[in-house]
Amino acid sequence: MNFDVAVSDVYEPVSLELLHRILAEPLIRSLHPSVSAWSSGRELSVVEDPDDGAAVVIGGGADRLPLSSGPSAMLTIHVPDLRGRVVLVADNRDAYEACMMHLDELGHRRVVFLCGDPQLFGNRGRKRDFRETLIRRRTVLTPMFVDVDHTSDAAANALRILRGRGTTAVVCSTDMLASAVIHEACRLGLRVPEDLSVVGYGDSFEAALQSPELTTIRMPFARVSKAVAQILYEYSVSRSVDVDRLSFRSEFIIRQSTGLCPEDVGENL
Repeated sequence: MNFDVAVSDVYEPVSLELLHRILAEPLIRSLHPSVSAWSSGRELSVVEDPDDGAAVVIGGGADRLPLSSGPSAMLTIHVPDLRGRVVLVADNRDAYEACMMHLDELGHRRVVFLCGDPQLFGNRGRKRDFRETLIRRRTVLTPMFVDVDHTSDAAANALRILRGRGTTAVVCSTDMLASAVIHEACRLGLRVPEDLSVVGYGDSFEAALQSPELTTIRMPFARVSKAVAQILYEYSVSRSVDVDRLSFRSEFIIRQSTGLCPEDVGENL
């Protein structure tokens, strides 16, 4: 079967990890897909002839396909023969609520959500999910939102901006950004988690290798990629799809990068 895989957020680590997981699935490899569209996330060139076969669009390009999903979708599988699509959604609400409860129980009040480039679809969605969870939970946390990119320089600039504001915890839109924050905090003489707690997103392979091991929100990459493979395989055999929407719940994972709020926050950010 001919089908294409397009990714809009080529600089967004979670989207790239999802792409790699999908392409590594044995059922997907047996279908010989082509990776046809790469972009900075701002000008996605979607599959030029979507009627030629199915198309998997990861990230923001999903909204350019017919009958496509809203902003909560991780990816869309476009099935032209059926005049429709299958939308796969990441449900981060419970995970972010668990994250907020965890930070609350540790005594944190001033928390920053550090968002990688908000032009990228995944970052924008996670920022929205975090904000909406704050509103729904009516938490005692005092949030601040800061937009950066994924480089260590951006993390350094963000920490400089936050110095003197009493910030004791930083929730990042990706594990890569969280790792950059930990690196920069250590360079500034701040201990993680004694002086600053850090949370990532994705549960990438590097998260557990980070020192300290990264507290993070686990994206269910394995379940998502297997679902994509099964849907496309069944479509290749029967030219039919039984579902139009699948939701995958992310999970909050506590490791070593979060700890008790320091009693004296004056020396913190």
